[in-house]
Amino acid sequence: MTKPAPPAAPRQQAWFAAVREGIERETGRSVGDWAKLVRETCPVTGHRERQVWLKQTHGLGVNRGGTILQAAFPSDYPGWGDPDGLLNALFVAPADRAAYEAIAAEAAAWEAVTIGPRKQFVGLSRRFQFAAVSPAKAGGLKIGLALPEGEGRLAIKRKEPWSERLKSVRALAAGDGPDAGLIADLRAAYELS
Repeated sequence: MTKPAPPAAPRQQAWFAAVREGIERETGRSVGDWAKLVRETCPVTGHRERQVWLKQTHGLGVNRGGTILQAAFPSDYPGWGDPDGLLNALFVAPADRAAYEAIAAEAAAWEAVTIGPRKQFVGLSRRFQFAAVSPAKAGGLKIGLALPEGEGRLAIKRKEPWSERLKSVRALAAGDGPDAGLIADLRAAYELS
């Protein structure tokens, strides 16, 4: 099994720190204070409902709300501190996990790659995100790439949870592993990052 690198590239770590600092600076409450408030006063229990409640009641957007909810209910949201938990939740089918591991092993061999499991995908970054891997609904994997469509890559037609820099997607059917074309695309996206 490929062990993830630190869960976020330095640029991403700076962004998350800025979100936390912005919460306190702009609201006058620390993340810990917000977490306590949510635990004590939020009338709903689902993640999405809590997000909506934070937005409607306190004007907090998705990034700030997510940061607060993760602090308030850490056991409900596997965090970046639990990469194995995130990977286990993402890649349930053994064949999908094996295909992801093959992709991650290839990328991990390249200089300065950060492999960051998230709730909905695994981000592959150097200076910034160049690819993302997520399970496909029908089985197999979707691989978002910071490359234009073409040569087996399809344009992304709907909003995805990963960086908007990723403009195209490759699909792996359930049970398939990465082929030379996919590895070449990953490498090309890496070189541009």
